[in-house]
Amino acid sequence: MRVTDKIIQERAIKGMEQTAQKLSKTHHRIATTKNISRPSDDPIGSSQIMANYKDLAKVQQTLRNCENADNLLSYTDTILERVSDMLIDARQKASVMASDTVGSEERKTVANEVAIMIDQMLQLANSQFSRRYIFSGQKILDTPYIKTGDNIEYVGDEGEIGQRVELGQDTMVVNFPGSRVFGYGTETDGIFKVLKEFKDALDSNNTKEINSAIGNIDDELDKISIVRGEIGVKISRIQSSIEGLNSLELSLKKDISQVEDVDMAEEAAQFMSDQEAYQAALHATATILKLPKLSDYI
Repeated sequence: MRVTDKIIQERAIKGMEQTAQKLSKTHHRIATTKNISRPSDDPIGSSQIMANYKDLAKVQQTLRNCENADNLLSYTDTILERVSDMLIDARQKASVMASDTVGSEERKTVANEVAIMIDQMLQLANSQFSRRYIFSGQKILDTPYIKTGDNIEYVGDEGEIGQRVELGQDTMVVNFPGSRVFGYGTETDGIFKVLKEFKDALDSNNTKEINSAIGNIDDELDKISIVRGEIGVKISRIQSSIEGLNSLELSLKKDISQVEDVDMAEEAAQFMSDQEAYQAALHATATILKLPKLSDYI
């Protein structure tokens, strides 16, 4: 078959265009540092990357949950440490005031100190973290304890707040309603009732009731200790989960990078090769297009 000048020219132009497209793709990969810019570049690789990105999003969300849960629980434990310290102080006062050698005036002075302690305890019970009350159950925007005269009452609920801190596992409860920590109030049970009874015993100079306050305070200290123990277990579990999630996150990012990211050294070498090929194609095409006729046959 005789090859005409026109056919050779068309083939030369087509070859030059293909070389230019290849050079353009190489340049684009270098500019974006990505092997795949659209699914059509590599359908199988794109599918794999999408699946990995989906898994990565789950891991990163769970890591954020872990951070939030860890911060909340750590802050809660800090508050309960202060509560425990105040109860220990109250117990020490009760031990001293229970002595028969202590007079009524001394007891009234300590009663005033306990009254201040009750107000300080109320502030701790109404603590906030990120503008949310931590001891109000699910009513996180409402003050959990209100004071009317000498009466303190719990107005939160018993609701639990969960955070998913492990992939594929149930949520972890990360809050402790105030009713479990501080009790329901001065008229019912808990820390405020115990401290108010201690204060009243001091005001009335009642040695028997002061002695009773020692045991009651010990009971409240035990409750706080149990809650803090639970917090410690939860924080330990979260830290263990964070280690595993960090490892999984790195693995997924590595898998994504191996498919998606370019080898810059390899691409730079390819770009130089493509550029040389393009320059050669330009020269060859220009030469062919200038020929008045062609005598070669294929």
